[in-house]
Amino acid sequence: MIRKCSIVAVTTSEPNLGTRQNRFVGICIRREKPGLLHQFTLRNVIDGLGVEVMYELYNPTILKIETLKLEKRLDEDLTYLIDAPPEYSTFDFNLEPIAHPVGTPVPVNDIKVKLRPPPWTQRWSLYDFKGIDQAWDQTTPWFKRKLRVKLRPPPWTQRWSLYDFKGIDQAWDQTTPWFKRKLRITKVMDFMKYDLIRTYRDDCQEAEHDEVVKREMIEFEKSRHQSGATKRRILRSAADGI
Repeated sequence: MIRKCSIVAVTTSEPNLGTRQNRFVGICIRREKPGLLHQFTLRNVIDGLGVEVMYELYNPTILKIETLKLEKRLDEDLTYLIDAPPEYSTFDFNLEPIAHPVGTPVPVNDIKVKLRPPPWTQRWSLYDFKGIDQAWDQTTPWFKRKLRVKLRPPPWTQRWSLYDFKGIDQAWDQTTPWFKRKLRITKVMDFMKYDLIRTYRDDCQEAEHDEVVKREMIEFEKSRHQSGATKRRILRSAADGI
């Protein structure tokens, strides 16, 4: 099992290398998507450059997954490490596995990340990240005034009261009593996790469209060859050994 915020090593099959294998070590910054579409992302800093590799858990090219250091962080999502100094994301590729005694709780690493000065890739100060050291204090006064928003009364385009945005003023208080009773114990991820129709639209339809286009190109190529109009290949694939 891959736990978020742990240091993980993934070995994949790579036919273009002499060893036919590629091993990447990094910290698991996030896990996404349910079921067979599950993905996890590792981050490491190599030669001063931040590298993030996203793996599909059920990808057949993955040969081995190792948990080198099992631990928790104050946050489940560490995407904000992209805007942090390199020392927070640098790990040795030769790191030896650290044994974790069976039956003992997972240790919690309560380190707080000091972000670089703005601008950032995202407005981290709006989120309720416990692992960021004073993100809201680093924001400029002009930016704070700009983001301190008071919403119109419901209905809204999205259910903003479910999010923990610091820049929204009293979003939950503006929600209707019926909506509060319905969503009192509901979180955003509960909607996303079980919305299978949305998952299908986001991931599967694109793959099906690509397959349909590929078949149409093959049929068009065959018809051109049979008519003698051309002998050139239109669709080339690395799997065909071309």
